[in-house]
Amino acid sequence: METAAFILDTPLPLSQNFKLLKQDALAYIQLHSGSRWTNYNTSDPGVTILDQVCFALTELGYCNDFPISDILTNANGKINYKDQFYQPEQILTTSPVTIADYRKYIIDGVANINNVVMAPYQNTGGVSNNTYQIYLAIDEQVTGEEEQNEICMAAFFYLNKRRNLGEMFMIPQPLQVKQVSINGTIEIAAGSELNTVLAAINRQIRDYIFPDVSQQGYSGLTQTGIDVNEVFNGPVLHNGYISDEALGEKKDRLTLMELIDVLSGVPGVVSLNGINFNPAQPGNIIIAAPNELIIIDLALSLFSGLSVLCRGKELPINKNIGVFISRSQDLDTGVVFGAPANIQPALPVGNYREIDSYYSIQNTFPEIFAVGPDAITSNASDFQIAQSRQLKGYLTLFDQVLANQFSQLANIDKLFSFKNQRTGTPATRNAFYAVKTPDEKKHSGYPVPYLSFAPTYFYRALYDVPNIRPLLKDNDTFGYGTVIETDKEKEQQSWIAYTQDPYNPYIWGLMGMLEDEQQNITRRNDILNHLLARHGESPDLIDAVANGIIYSGSRLKDQVIIKSLYLQNLGLLSYYRQKAYNYVGAGKLDDLPLDVPKCFGKGIFEDTNDFIFNSRELDKAEKLTEKDFINFSAIELKIGLFFGIQKLYREFISDNYDVGPGGEIIQQAFWMMSQCRGVIAIETRLLLQFVDFEIVLTQSVANGPYYKTNGHLNYEDVILVKDAFAAGTKCQIDNQSFTVLGQTFALAAADNANGGDKYFTRIDSAPNWLFTIKIIGSDRETEIPDGSPLFDNNLELIYPDFIPGLNNDDFRDRLDLLMQAELPIQSGYNCHFVTQAQLGVLIPVFSLWHNRLIRYNFNNGYNQWLAKSAGNLAIMLTLIYQS
Repeated sequence: METAAFILDTPLPLSQNFKLLKQDALAYIQLHSGSRWTNYNTSDPGVTILDQVCFALTELGYCNDFPISDILTNANGKINYKDQFYQPEQILTTSPVTIADYRKYIIDGVANINNVVMAPYQNTGGVSNNTYQIYLAIDEQVTGEEEQNEICMAAFFYLNKRRNLGEMFMIPQPLQVKQVSINGTIEIAAGSELNTVLAAINRQIRDYIFPDVSQQGYSGLTQTGIDVNEVFNGPVLHNGYISDEALGEKKDRLTLMELIDVLSGVPGVVSLNGINFNPAQPGNIIIAAPNELIIIDLALSLFSGLSVLCRGKELPINKNIGVFISRSQDLDTGVVFGAPANIQPALPVGNYREIDSYYSIQNTFPEIFAVGPDAITSNASDFQIAQSRQLKGYLTLFDQVLANQFSQLANIDKLFSFKNQRTGTPATRNAFYAVKTPDEKKHSGYPVPYLSFAPTYFYRALYDVPNIRPLLKDNDTFGYGTVIETDKEKEQQSWIAYTQDPYNPYIWGLMGMLEDEQQNITRRNDILNHLLARHGESPDLIDAVANGIIYSGSRLKDQVIIKSLYLQNLGLLSYYRQKAYNYVGAGKLDDLPLDVPKCFGKGIFEDTNDFIFNSRELDKAEKLTEKDFINFSAIELKIGLFFGIQKLYREFISDNYDVGPGGEIIQQAFWMMSQCRGVIAIETRLLLQFVDFEIVLTQSVANGPYYKTNGHLNYEDVILVKDAFAAGTKCQIDNQSFTVLGQTFALAAADNANGGDKYFTRIDSAPNWLFTIKIIGSDRETEIPDGSPLFDNNLELIYPDFIPGLNNDDFRDRLDLLMQAELPIQSGYNCHFVTQAQLGVLIPVFSLWHNRLIRYNFNNGYNQWLAKSAGNLAIMLTLIYQS
């Protein structure tokens, strides 16, 4: 059946309806002109002018109704998404946050892993301390212990690429197989293929206990009705998406009735008889430990008590049946082949509409009006020329308004760009480059006329309006030449030079008419607030936090600058919002002293051009990359951006460069800026993981007896014993030794008790006893004061106290506001300001620990040199706490 082709006669919108526009305009004229204008027929010149303007407005209305994809399409036929739009996988996704996120992340990124178990790590006291244990369901074809260990280490390093602040991962372990077979009889339907039914049985048993996860393409998920937000809710996956349902949960308890229900639901299974576990399980229940995976070995079962019947007859079992069953993993998985090529929705495409190409209304007037391209003849009188130019001057006002409106629409991408533009004449810029050679385009920057900061109104030159030249101010400025030319050639060259000069008086006057800097900045700020809100960010929070940074000398301009920078970096900052730095993959820190570039004596870069702030260099300097999120936590980078930390250091170095590039204070400031982005950030949870501790008890601080732990304690042990004392755990003490939660305290020399009296804390459950915690194995043993924040899960931020703009109450208040909004719930923070002398000691201690940590071989376990450097840094932190 053919579908009839027809056109629906629907009313045009007012903006495209010539008759309604003219009708409304005439009504307005009649209302305001009274009896002075009575002829409204087409013969009246005023009505003719009205006709042309209305026709032009319908063209503008027509362009306004173009699809937004067409309006944004450039002359090359493409839409510029960079710094204008974030794609769904860039802005809707997040670095792993939940356990489900991390499971998807590992399955997608590490080969030969079918599924993952992840849970808070529980020490002997049942305390997790934001540490996670991971068990991997490794592909059954990987059987060698060495290969399995390699996969576990690959998963460990891959996890730490996305570790969040205050969290730690134990090295993953492979799930150990707890293999059980079954006895009994399974009857299958007539006509069923044995191998197919057995493969389906094996698959459904495996999926019920712990499924092998399959990945799908974007279209595969959305076609099943899954919402786009749900598809992109989680980490970016490179091999296809994983739904939460596909992950499943490992069953550590499998009853016989559950197994029978699973078998009964397999297509082709008619009946079951005498099904039981082999070997028999207490209560017909299989119990698995957290590190074990229950496997019902169907192949083994077929040779040790399981029969398969069809029409009452037992079917013979091929000796290679195990091969067919194992291949069942590839059956009915829901995998969309080619998914890696289809992990994101198709981007919109549009048609280039050449909206900025304005056609003057003066081209369409009747010839008698003498305003078109051929209206003035060579024998026209001066009076006729004056008449023509007077009317053209009047009509040119309409042309300019209309052309500006077309330009505003054509440049909507610049209006809502994350980056600040610096000129309101993009069309003129295009014309400037149109006559340049490739080499000139590369080396000749556009001489922007009368720069303005972040214009929000765009305008267009009317050089192509017929005979416009005499109406433009100083149009004969270039009426001279260095070679012999005819008057006509000289006039032509003069006009070309005038139109290519972005500094001519016409452009200056046009800009002055449209541009009001305060209004533009206010509008630009409102637009950026709108863009931030659309991305779920609070403009008010940014205004409050960034209040105090000085880039341009204007508070409103600085708000625009910061919001622009934030939007340009929002894709990464949003994705890695809670991420910590990667302590196993970060770059090496250089030692002091560092060579300070000579440019610091003259200024880092020019922030202004013609007294207008040039944000391009700042955009480059503050551009964040994936590498930055390896070496720094997201919160460090966000602080640096919102507080202009790099700028403060640059100014300090430049202002003090006369001290000499070899001056210690300059060296320290340059090291802080170039190596740490201005702040030494230490996660106490990460640091203490590698520190050696000792717990000391005494009955009388001055005289002993004096006891200490037998051997070095790690962080978890110390927390466990410390919490036990605080909780009132009874201490069984005799004259030689005693034990608390598995930790043995042995009698030591009494004189060892001296020197640290003030740091002993009374044990409530044993009032006559006191204890203290000591850092050992370092350059010096140090006792930790009671209540020290060292044992809190904190991010310690350390700044020099000699950088202006940092060590003051305003900075602390704004930092506290940002940290309350952005810091993960599992972490706290402290901010410290250290002297030049303290920083001189801290930098090498911190660098040594950082560099030893990234070189640490986690396969080999304990390393005394890493423990020593970690202990030295913990001691340094303790001293900073006390200062």
